[in-house]
Amino acid sequence: MKVLITGGSGFIGGELCRRLAAHGHALTVLSRSPERARSKLPEGTRVVASLDDIGDDEAIDGIVNLAGENLFTRRWSESRKRTLMASRLDTTRELVALCRRLDTTPSVMVSGSAVGFYGDAGDAELTEHSSARRKDFGYRLCDAWEQAAREVVGEGVRLCLIRTGVVLGRGGGMLKGLWPV
Repeated sequence: MKVLITGGSGFIGGELCRRLAAHGHALTVLSRSPERARSKLPEGTRVVASLDDIGDDEAIDGIVNLAGENLFTRRWSESRKRTLMASRLDTTRELVALCRRLDTTPSVMVSGSAVGFYGDAGDAELTEHSSARRKDFGYRLCDAWEQAAREVVGEGVRLCLIRTGVVLGRGGGMLKGLWPV
């Protein structure tokens, strides 16, 4: 498969790229820092700085959208919240636009989100459709990101939304910040 990945040099995306490459998939990774990303990614990964670098006639079988500024590198000031929101929504909207212009539409897009969608409800059981929506920033961020991704369905692309929680692992994720403590 030919897979386009945003956020491919991040903690989750980097591991995904290593596994996909090991199984013989052709990878294209969108990165704001292509040179830095190349050093982290498997050999043979194509790195682009813009989705405009992808031609209309290129075949992409699937997209994995993990783009977004790291949520936990600093305090969520109003300015930081705008950055976090834009880093997810702008890229997701650009992916939908890419799907519109490609001669052959990808069959699937897996788009990231987070369990922040559910907010802090204590011990209450939460369900997808009947639980009250939270009004905190985590919910607003996740909801807006998922709504932007849903636009791809209109282009005939199957959408899979994933909501990850705190990620733990060697060399990164939440443990990287907690380990020194």
